[in-house]
Amino acid sequence: MPHFSVRISGGIALLLQAFLLQFLWTPNSSFIGETPIFFSITPAVFLALLATLWFVFLRGTGWILAMMVQSICLLTGLYIRFWQPSWSGAAQLTMLYSILMVLYLNAHSIRSAFEPWFQNGKGQDTPL
Repeated sequence: MPHFSVRISGGIALLLQAFLLQFLWTPNSSFIGETPIFFSITPAVFLALLATLWFVFLRGTGWILAMMVQSICLLTGLYIRFWQPSWSGAAQLTMLYSILMVLYLNAHSIRSAFEPWFQNGKGQDTPL
């Protein structure tokens, strides 16, 4: 099974992010959060779970979905950081995890797992 460690570690990292988002932004463990940013965090959680499945099965859209989750989390964190300072601690934690995930997703081993023509370190031109 090629790239088994990439598949498992990426899936675990995305699953951890989904649980972290759900834990941070839904107070009192209620399903529907009472935060005003509920409508941006909930899609991020569902996209993170979907990206986890597609990441584990090495679908190309899994990487794209994972990057979309990071952009949603970073934009929401920036919004909260500057316009709702009472939640800045959770926003900073969310942004820190998202930055680390962007660095992880752009690592060579991760990118090469999703680009089969780049696995040997030699880029091949694809015909148009």
